[in-house]
Amino acid sequence: MKKLNIIFYVILFFPLMVFSQMGIGTDLPKSTLDVNGNVNVKQQLFLGGTDNSLGNPGVSGQIVVSNGDDPASWQDVRLPEGISSLTMSSKYIKDDETGVSLTNGVTTAYQENSAITSWSVLENLNTSFSIVNITNKVNFSAQTIVQRSNTDLASYACGIFIDDKLKAVRTDIINTTAGGYKTYNINITLDNIGVGDHTAKFACRGRNIASGSLGIGKVINSTYLSAAMAKSVFKTTILEPM
Repeated sequence: MKKLNIIFYVILFFPLMVFSQMGIGTDLPKSTLDVNGNVNVKQQLFLGGTDNSLGNPGVSGQIVVSNGDDPASWQDVRLPEGISSLTMSSKYIKDDETGVSLTNGVTTAYQENSAITSWSVLENLNTSFSIVNITNKVNFSAQTIVQRSNTDLASYACGIFIDDKLKAVRTDIINTTAGGYKTYNINITLDNIGVGDHTAKFACRGRNIASGSLGIGKVINSTYLSAAMAKSVFKTTILEPM
């Protein structure tokens, strides 16, 4: 009788043992093995194994990559060409639809590390970032729209400031009819910014504006431009050793 009972239970529960899902930390597993918690792997990790083999353990430096519906695989870490051993550690993107309005200024040369005084800052683009390694590259790029109120030529300058010190500046001119506008871009990369917390700012100032005003990321004449069209974008990308 005991033998018959054992056979009965094996027949009854064998399909469950073969086709059931196992949950660790969950009563409702959603896959063959569903772990709700941390996983600590002390030895090798094998991918793509079969009933007769352990699978591929990968090689030193490779990472596990998801391939969507296909099985995961080991992949080499591909660094951007020309960056050597640096890889992106963080990236920040800010945008602004407020902008600033510029009037006549001075046309003298600008000096690196000069103060941000007398520059008009697009405050919503201010970006706080941190550097953790003494070896680094940080790329800053800004794009905005410049609109003129009058029909004449006007010049201006925009720059990148780190901790309120000028690090890069580009001058430009606009020569258009009233309400005309153009795109302005600046893109720079700085090497080995000091370890610690910093603030990046994008600011502009007028140079030769004989009359009227100049909008930087700001609508001066709504007949030709909207706030969304004039939006400014400021990106900060940090590259550091892995």
